Amino acid sequence: MKQGFILTVEHASKSIPVEFKALKKKKTLVNSYNSYDIGALDIAKKIANYFKATIHKSRVSRLIVDCNRSPHNKKALFKRFQGNPTKEEKEAILKKYYTPYWKEGKKKISLLLQKKRKVFNLAVHSFTPFLDGKQRTNDI
Repeated sequence: MKQGFILTVEHASKSIPVEFKALKKKKTLVNSYNSYDIGALDIAKKIANYFKATIHKSRVSRLIVDCNRSPHNKKALFKRFQGNPTKEEKEAILKKYYTPYWKEGKKKISLLLQKKRKVFNLAVHSFTPFLDGKQRTNDI
């Protein structure tokens, strides 16, 4: 039975769009785990190369919107956002960055389904062992 393999990397990017000038200036924050999953995209590329898999990745930092959250949970979608976006600003961010991420992902999966019978999706994330000065453990 043929299979398709897609890797999703919801926190692949630390890119801050130009309209978020104030946030873009916070280099330490933008380059931290708060902004993206450090190393996750590199790992996904290696796995994809080995298995000839498709990669679907976010194009903006989770400081803008967290593509790993449900659209109905506005608090979680914007929990890392630096500032206090209005309802209108949130809707504009969803329309410009979140919705296209999910539409494109569904399209990639649909294409794999058209060619194959089963699709395997692996979401790739990294893990920071220290958060807010406290050591974290992670069981897999």
